[in-house]
Amino acid sequence: MNNGLIKFPGVILFASRDHQVVQTTASRIIEFLPNGTFIDKITTYDEYLESDEMARKRQVYSTSNAQEEDD
Repeated sequence: MNNGLIKFPGVILFASRDHQVVQTTASRIIEFLPNGTFIDKITTYDEYLESDEMARKRQVYSTSNAQEEDD
């Protein structure tokens, strides 16, 4: 399946919980956040997870979300 996705010449929008599938096939990561916003990066999945910028954005979201739940 991975090779078929990699060789496909068009655009594919997919969601997967399989790390290997996402890492080997995705070249753009779009993360939809529960507050209706999203993060859009052209990068590999591992680079996205390791990115300090993305970690800060996720931290800001989780902190603000936790505060809203406390109120």
